[in-house]
Amino acid sequence: MEGLDDLTNELKKKSNSRGLKRHVIAFDLKTEVLKRIQKNLTSL
Repeated sequence: MEGLDDLTNELKKKSNSRGLKRHVIAFDLKTEVLKRIQKNLTSL
């Protein structure tokens, strides 16, 4: 998942327009959800 974080950070640096920022925020939320799902699966 670290690779995804790097990708998101790169997107944030490049995104100056509001549309892109919204897209990055949505992407952040999706990755957070995925991380939580992975944690739940590994804790089972």
